[in-house]
Amino acid sequence: VSGADSVPVSKLEAMERQVEVELTAFADILLDSPCSPGLGNITSLSKAAAANSSVCDCLFPTIESYLEANRALYGSTVTLLGEGDGKAVCSPYVYHLSDGSAWERTDSLMDASYRIDEQQWLREAVDTQKAVWSDPYFDEGGGNIEMETYSVPLIVDGGVVGVATTDLPISSVARLAGVGVAVAVAALLAIF
Repeated sequence: VSGADSVPVSKLEAMERQVEVELTAFADILLDSPCSPGLGNITSLSKAAAANSSVCDCLFPTIESYLEANRALYGSTVTLLGEGDGKAVCSPYVYHLSDGSAWERTDSLMDASYRIDEQQWLREAVDTQKAVWSDPYFDEGGGNIEMETYSVPLIVDGGVVGVATTDLPISSVARLAGVGVAVAVAALLAIF
């Protein structure tokens, strides 16, 4: 993207690379010990969640710690998948309140109206078994803001058992670059 009112792509790329590094490190932690010690690894947690999704509540503090260490981020979820069908069995989501003063916990991503198993941020990471950036989008029913999402598949023995995500608000990207949201979206689309 070029021109006087365009976003410096290098700033956006640097921001995204930092998100990629932080979420990849978080994903590594999740694979070994997603909740407090003694609750097992991500595979055992995923199996338990298939029978009782409230098991995933133990992920809320883990996600909050990740976001607390990365305060510029808007939100994060860890979506665990059922064995065999690859469908979401739980997806605890933590995000900033609108004034940024505190974190909000929700399991609203599992509401039928959200259609989690059809979301680009989940499907692409599961289907390709690769970390991916979503296109910029308005996340209705999730964060309820313009955002882009970075998703890292949690792979065990060659199969995806879950996906860890980070949401980057487009408004933050625009603020960093000193431009409007529309220009920031255009610049992000140009990167991909």
